[in-house]
Amino acid sequence: MNKTNTIKFILLVTFVSILTTLQYGCLDQNINESTTKNQIDSLLTPISTIEYYTQQQTSNKIVTVKGNVTKILSDDTDGDKHQRFIIRISNNHTLLIVHNIDIAPRIENLKVNDVVYVHGEYVWNDQGGLVHWTHHDPDEIHENGWIVINDKKYQ
Repeated sequence: MNKTNTIKFILLVTFVSILTTLQYGCLDQNINESTTKNQIDSLLTPISTIEYYTQQQTSNKIVTVKGNVTKILSDDTDGDKHQRFIIRISNNHTLLIVHNIDIAPRIENLKVNDVVYVHGEYVWNDQGGLVHWTHHDPDEIHENGWIVINDKKYQ
């Protein structure tokens, strides 16, 4: 890719990121148990954006992803308690989901192959990245996150 195309690509990704951030700013009020999966699908962060964040080792970006649970891990009990599981998104990329269960309710009956929607903060790591802040922010400083599974919202 030449320098001009690289700059155009970076500008495009930046523009898409700004638009999705503006769109997601109202997301918390709009997602509830009556929201259809098609409506949530329309809000997903583009896969190209997730790939860009991974390639550029970018962190602290708000994303909304959909994936199938591939593995359920033990809870992280060091400090705040977190329910942890891995999902595979549409480009075959895996993400660790780190859900704070000291703030939000535990996702009960979570099983491998369940389809989940996750809205939270992406953090790069050398294993594909993770998404955390999948809960409301009691201090109202950070954007609220959530997880939707089987038509139920956890936040």
